[in-house]
Amino acid sequence: MRLKWQVGMESDLRATMLKNKIIYLVLLCVPTLSIAGGSIDLSVSKDAVRFEHDAIRVDSEIHFTVGGIYNKPDNTYLVSSSFNVVDQTSLNRELIGAIGVKGYIYQIEESAFSVGLGGFFRYRPTTLSGFCVEGLFYYSPNIMTFNKTKSMHELVARVNYQIHNRARVFVGYNHISATFNDTEVGVQDIDNSFNVGFRLNY
Repeated sequence: MRLKWQVGMESDLRATMLKNKIIYLVLLCVPTLSIAGGSIDLSVSKDAVRFEHDAIRVDSEIHFTVGGIYNKPDNTYLVSSSFNVVDQTSLNRELIGAIGVKGYIYQIEESAFSVGLGGFFRYRPTTLSGFCVEGLFYYSPNIMTFNKTKSMHELVARVNYQIHNRARVFVGYNHISATFNDTEVGVQDIDNSFNVGFRLNY
């Protein structure tokens, strides 16, 4: 029993140290980014609020984001940061795609940390001026989740409309959940809701 407790403590300590190192690296990299522009994204649902800031590095295809979600009834929260490489060389200018990694720190049953692999896309058909369909998906397998979680994912789907050359409004759906090792806890949602919001570009 004591051995299991020690192993558990060592595992939690390693996860905490890794989490702190990644947070430090993210904070260290932020001042070095020469920002060419970006966007501020805010959405609300009945129970949750989501905020995200997307910055584009000068003379590159790199997008850096930081954001978070808070769900009031469940008292759950999530803080995230991602690096994505966007394909800007495609001949199809209606479609923009990106792949990258995204780190998550979240609180559900307990604090946990995950690193997801995935990306996003945005499709703006020229035949429907002003409209855009976009999606985002990241998945964190067992090897990339810590603190008693064995997987985690984030899914976002939206339809938005341009109301200004620097502003869009949207309706969307968010689903973010984590699967815990404890079968009694099982799958727990951080957010599972339809929402409305806006994005401001600068």
